[in-house]
Amino acid sequence: MELLTGPPAIQIGFRTSLPQDLFANLLLLNAAPYIEGLDDWVTRTAARLPSELAQEIRTLMGFLRYCPSLWGHLVMDFSEDHPAHESFPAYHALLSRWPAERYGWLALEGLQRELQRAGIPLSWPGDDPPAPDFLAAAVNELTQFRRQEHPGWAERAPDLEEVTALFSDPAPLKRRLLKLLEGFWAEAYAEAYTDCLPTMHRCVAYHRARRYPPPFASQFTAITGRTLPAGLQERLVAIRRVTFVPSCHIGPYFIFAAVPPRMQISFNARTVAQVEAALDGQVVTLFPPLRALADETRLHILALLSGADGEMTTAEVMRRLGLSQSAASRHLGLLEKTGLIRSRKANGVKCYRLDPTRGREVLDALARLLNVA
Repeated sequence: MELLTGPPAIQIGFRTSLPQDLFANLLLLNAAPYIEGLDDWVTRTAARLPSELAQEIRTLMGFLRYCPSLWGHLVMDFSEDHPAHESFPAYHALLSRWPAERYGWLALEGLQRELQRAGIPLSWPGDDPPAPDFLAAAVNELTQFRRQEHPGWAERAPDLEEVTALFSDPAPLKRRLLKLLEGFWAEAYAEAYTDCLPTMHRCVAYHRARRYPPPFASQFTAITGRTLPAGLQERLVAIRRVTFVPSCHIGPYFIFAAVPPRMQISFNARTVAQVEAALDGQVVTLFPPLRALADETRLHILALLSGADGEMTTAEVMRRLGLSQSAASRHLGLLEKTGLIRSRKANGVKCYRLDPTRGREVLDALARLLNVA
């Protein structure tokens, strides 16, 4: 893999990765009912999945949110030239050779990291696995933290007893993860991945041929079309190398897996693969906000905010447009992720406002693209 020099402490690079894309798409399918702007393939696939497979995706992807570094190990703990990067049989065989105990300890390590990140004073001494009562308390505390951190968490949270059981016994965890990957590949993703691979290869070639000067925030925006979120910025403190992995179905979002000092970030392959070298990357910059604008409800929200006296809360948007809380949160979340609106917390309530600077940037880029500047 070719590496490009980023900020002093970080190197950036580009590659395709079947494992990263496999898990990224499982996470997207799990999130499909709760977020807006996803690729059509995700929404169609989520609607047609067998109920048993859909439930297992919900359970196991929900479990990984309690120990996200386990996902990082599953997609990064092998050499750069391993055939698992592009062959599902090779990847499945690799994970099959890992002992169940490895899955268990990596999951517990990930849980401990999340407890520390959340500032929850729970830990277990020694080398023995923690007791079931401790695990139940840790899962419950982390769930409460996540519900405060992300109001929509309650809608997606898996069964907590099942999560605790998976931490307690690594053998079912390994067996169920392998069965899920095998079922998802056969049922939904083998054909889609094969179809997308040429697009992802072209995307990698496109980015490797370009220079992205530091700082990392500028590199991230140039590559993904997104502003670097504060939450990701905080996690970069321990990161020395970031590999960008193109994905065909991620839409205006990105997904990262991290095992310090390494991180992999899935981003939209189609923004450059469909229009290669288009106006020095304007397509990359334009795609996320235009995708966000391609919805009547979100346009109504922007119209409300443009006429508001400064700011509006989620509750006000719900009342004015007759939206449910989950629908309002999804639409506001997508608009915020693309930078078209900003938010701040006042007395525990999120307040939203337009970002005129970002709006002008989008209009200017669109004018240049259409040659009407």
